[in-house]
Amino acid sequence: MAVRDKSAPDTLAHSRTCGMRDSRWALLLLVAASWLRLGPFLDASSFIAGHGTRVARLHRRFSVRRCLARETMIIPRPEKGPRPLVKIDGGSRPHVPIGAKRRPGPIRPILFHRSMMETLDQGVDLNGRGGLRGRYNAKIVEHLAERRALVATGVRENITVLWDVERFRLPDAYSADKNYVGPLELMDRTMRWIAGVMDATVTRVEAVEYTRYLQSSELTYRNGEFNIYNTLRQKGAVVHRVWPPMSFETEGVFFERFRHHLDLMANGGPKAIMCVLSDRISGYQSMFEAAQSEGVTVVRVGTQLEAAYYPGGHDFSVPMLFPKWRHFAMRELRSKDLDPFRPDEEWLPEHSPRKWNEGPVNLEPWAPDEELDRRVFHSFLNRSDFDGATSRFLGTWVRRGIRLNDTLQACFERTLNRKGKPGTVKGPPKSNETQAFKRDLAELAELDTQEYAALFWNYESHRLMPAGPPMKELLARVVRWYEGFVGMQIRRVEVAKNTEPWDVPGASAHDWIYQHQKLGSVIHRIWPPSTEGTNRALTATVAAMARAKLLKRWSSSVVDRPPRVVIVLTEDLCFDAAMEDAQDAGITAMWLGADGKGAFYPANSRHRIPIDILEFDQAVLKELAFSNCNPYTPGVYTADHPAPAHLRGTEVSPVDKEWGRPDELQLDGSRSFMSAGNVQDDELAKKDSTIAS
Repeated sequence: MAVRDKSAPDTLAHSRTCGMRDSRWALLLLVAASWLRLGPFLDASSFIAGHGTRVARLHRRFSVRRCLARETMIIPRPEKGPRPLVKIDGGSRPHVPIGAKRRPGPIRPILFHRSMMETLDQGVDLNGRGGLRGRYNAKIVEHLAERRALVATGVRENITVLWDVERFRLPDAYSADKNYVGPLELMDRTMRWIAGVMDATVTRVEAVEYTRYLQSSELTYRNGEFNIYNTLRQKGAVVHRVWPPMSFETEGVFFERFRHHLDLMANGGPKAIMCVLSDRISGYQSMFEAAQSEGVTVVRVGTQLEAAYYPGGHDFSVPMLFPKWRHFAMRELRSKDLDPFRPDEEWLPEHSPRKWNEGPVNLEPWAPDEELDRRVFHSFLNRSDFDGATSRFLGTWVRRGIRLNDTLQACFERTLNRKGKPGTVKGPPKSNETQAFKRDLAELAELDTQEYAALFWNYESHRLMPAGPPMKELLARVVRWYEGFVGMQIRRVEVAKNTEPWDVPGASAHDWIYQHQKLGSVIHRIWPPSTEGTNRALTATVAAMARAKLLKRWSSSVVDRPPRVVIVLTEDLCFDAAMEDAQDAGITAMWLGADGKGAFYPANSRHRIPIDILEFDQAVLKELAFSNCNPYTPGVYTADHPAPAHLRGTEVSPVDKEWGRPDELQLDGSRSFMSAGNVQDDELAKKDSTIAS
């Protein structure tokens, strides 16, 4: 038996007092009517003369069935959780008259029909046969009119669900089961069912999990076992963590969240219907009364044929005879064939009438600090041992090392923070190299939007494999990725590859050179293969660009100026004379290796600064190939930091499977800036390369 909170106002006593007062007035009216009817036979003149006005007023009051609204006092909220239950033996229990523990409201429950609104509409039948009479009938009519008027003005009714999972469980669901739906589909149906029952939109779902761990590991999502808490997290619900599993811990967390949502609504936030899915009644009663007195509608749904509707701003509840949750969940909610929300054309006569309405679900994003951590450990336990591993499903996993959205500025900062000897590969650059690096970055940040970069790709060292999107799309993603790294558009791409003279472009299904040609790249077909043939072909063009810019004789049908930045992708750049020529001409040059090592050549200097970058295979084959958006788009989740499962495809994490835009690159494949004399000057390029656009 629960111990009553003496500090809370006695609403039951208030209702009982009002009821006795109405009974006395009714008795007085009965006596007055008797005197009026027996007046001719009795001497009632004295009574009528003294009480005629009062009798007439009472007659007008009770001649028409109507109820007078009672003022609902604001009930203070419980400061903590519910009071613990104290078991008292039968001999020590005080005598409680029958009906004294019942809340003010209809004695008999009304039969639930499809939704709360439809059930209440049937309960307030004008003929008085719906189950609600007297003041309860009038107040429910007024309450329903207020809800419909609110919806008519365009205000969306929200639902905040507090789900006691331990007392309101879902049946087990597995993706491999042929007869039943998987866990995500089952959870989606359940949320739509809740929205249909309440005739509003579900915007927040909260639950409590008894666990020692702060994070749910990746293994718990992949081991095949049904875990309702992981499914709730994947759908976007807030799951609080509690340890150890003690009684009233769930109610304590829910009371705290109840107060939080009531404060939000009291401070001008959007109104919401508070829905509690639990079999426990006595623990939540004080909070239900407090929320109801503040004008918030509360609904409690149990598993054993019972539910209760607490209209906001009133002092009573409407009990309902609700279908048994276990039977509905086992037979219909998780069935593949008997979907309770299937379309009308699939609803056959032998399926019985439709029982449920389907409602909208729009779970709103929530801040990480809203997920409460109420774990308590013994002093001899190390709390950090239970922090758990990060998970891709929850969006907490971040790949270590250099991120996919790395920039040249971030690369410069990493170079300055190296701890080795200055001027070496493992140490920061020298002071004069640092000044040149910083000056060049400042100039690149203030360039005209027409400036561009050129990409030179040694395919023998930076190879690609079919993965993810189409080949042309993947090539465009690589170009877009390097555009984000240097911070400017790439208007020219040149590729060098050892190719036999009789090979026809496009003869193989995996011919990347043919895809480059379709993209608009300049192709260098090298034969016979030599150690530095591909590098020589690429650096010859870099040197020719440097001479064209230095002599101011650039000519091209696509772009009106030489590139400001050249990027050479190769495993090892043995000869950097062309890079130095580019520096002398005011072109910033970069060599980027496939293993994460590279070098930066600042313009108008002769410095060569080692830099660390992301490995090519890691970036392209493992992440860029499977990215759903450009990693350099501000505010989006990247492949090395995936979005939580419930946010994928939303405005927070949009999906764009064609973000490479290969047809919008507008690459320049002309070679008019290279005169015949320039090509002949480079004997190595003349010997080792055959140029074909």
